[in-house]
Amino acid sequence: AYGTVDELSSVLGAAIAAGLDGRLASTLERIQNDLFNLGSDLCILEEDKERMQVPVVEERHVLALETLMDELSAVLPPLDNFILPGGTPGAAHLHVARTVCRRA
Repeated sequence: AYGTVDELSSVLGAAIAAGLDGRLASTLERIQNDLFNLGSDLCILEEDKERMQVPVVEERHVLALETLMDELSAVLPPLDNFILPGGTPGAAHLHVARTVCRRA
């Protein structure tokens, strides 16, 4: 799982490098930091966490993602069919990120 979370962060980095809106890029960089923390949490054994300070994903992280999803969805027209992956290089990378995220 933590390898897939790391892969997701890398794909997000590729999307950012391909060129995205500034607000979206900075938001994805914050998400990359959260994914880095999640990877740390996943790769350390539970019994070792008592003696090590490990950042964890908390409810506030989930709520922030859900709020972002609601904000972004509000400015889009209703979806009436499936969207084929592609478009711009940044969008194509985000489609890959979406599928990696589902696997994680």
